[in-house]
Amino acid sequence: MVQTSTGDSKRPEYACSVDQCPRHYEVVTGYFDVLNGRTLADKYGKQACKNDASAMYVEAYDLEKQEETWRCPAVACIERLKRTTCFPAFLSFF
Repeated sequence: MVQTSTGDSKRPEYACSVDQCPRHYEVVTGYFDVLNGRTLADKYGKQACKNDASAMYVEAYDLEKQEETWRCPAVACIERLKRTTCFPAFLSFF
């Protein structure tokens, strides 16, 4: 993610650095997509930090475990959340 500026917010906003990637992140809103100039909320919702309710961000991804590590953006906050990205076996049809 790279820091961007849309002029609409006084808070920093970050965008995916891969060409044509629509993902953005902002500390209050969390993750969202920008497609054709329209902002679309993340369908999975935001992970809120327990300490200050700011939107956590994905700090790391473990491919082997298929697990995300989410982190609170506040400098002094050490809160982290681990979340699996794999489907449970009973949902797998193949």
